[in-house]
Amino acid sequence: MEGFKYITLLLLLCAALSLGLGIGKQRLKEGWYDGGGIFVALILLTISPSALRNSIQNRQLEKLFKVNSNTIKVNVVRDGKPQQIPIFEIVAGDVVFLNTGDQVPADGLLFDGHQLQVGEYSLTCWEGVNA
Repeated sequence: MEGFKYITLLLLLCAALSLGLGIGKQRLKEGWYDGGGIFVALILLTISPSALRNSIQNRQLEKLFKVNSNTIKVNVVRDGKPQQIPIFEIVAGDVVFLNTGDQVPADGLLFDGHQLQVGEYSLTCWEGVNA
């Protein structure tokens, strides 16, 4: 990916050079064609597809967030009462009970546990830590 950025910057530099030389040699009326054409091509071939890809990924992430926001429930103790609430309604002060296979819904303190294993694979592709 880094190489792609450098190539794009190099092409932008060449387009600017072409634009400057063209305007200097043939004046503004006709000298901007080559450099301007290179700029337009670079925008159409590099910037537009990446912006489109980012837009599609953002829509997919929003859709995933809407689907998961109310479907994943966790058992908590809030105000001294056990409750089952959606994962995104956890607030500071809630005591969350985790069972085998549960996702850890937020940062917090571990009060009590036995052979706890935590994996961050879904976020970082890293296998995990034993505690």
